[in-house]
Amino acid sequence: LSSNINVDGSFGDSSMPATLYQTAFALTAMQQFSQTYSLSTPLNKAKAWLVAQQVAGGHYGDVMPNAIAAFALQMTTTDASVYGGAVNALKASQLANGSWRNDPYLTAVAMRTLQSAGQPPQLPTTGSVTGRVLDASTLNALVGSTAQIVQLPNVSVTADGEGKFTLANVVPGNYTLAVSK
Repeated sequence: LSSNINVDGSFGDSSMPATLYQTAFALTAMQQFSQTYSLSTPLNKAKAWLVAQQVAGGHYGDVMPNAIAAFALQMTTTDASVYGGAVNALKASQLANGSWRNDPYLTAVAMRTLQSAGQPPQLPTTGSVTGRVLDASTLNALVGSTAQIVQLPNVSVTADGEGKFTLANVVPGNYTLAVSK
C-alpha cells in the first residue's frame, strides 16, 4: 500500500484520479500497521494531503467527505484541531430527527466519526498474551489454571476447558508470566 502513494501524498492512479476517499482509507489502513512496518513517511504525507484538501474552516464541504477524512485523521493524531473543523461541520449538518439527510448509511458513517471523536486514539496500542497451560509430564490441559502477568497484578485470567487463555489489552513491553493451579 505504501508503495502506491503519489508524490503529493494522495492515493489514486491513472485509471482513477486521487480522491479524498482513497487517501483516507489508505491512511486508516496504514495506521493499523504502523507498529509493525515503517510507515511514518507515507502516513505523514497522506495526512498532510488530507489536511491540504480542507476548505476554510477546516472541513471538506459535505457530510461524507467530512466523516471519512475526520475519522482517518483521528487515527493518526491526538491534535483535535487537525480534524475539528470536519467534526464541527458534521455536528452542524445533523437534522433535527438525528439523521444526516435522512440517509441511514450517511448517518451511520457520521455517527461513527462523531463517536470516535469523543475518544482519543489508542496510544500506545495494546496487545494480547495468548497461551495454553499443559501439564509438563502428561501434556494434559490444566483446566482452571490462572495466568497472571507478574508486573501487572490486576491482569490475570483463568484457563478454559482446553487450558487456553488470553490476557487482553496489555501495553507492549517485557513481562513475566506466572501460572498457578
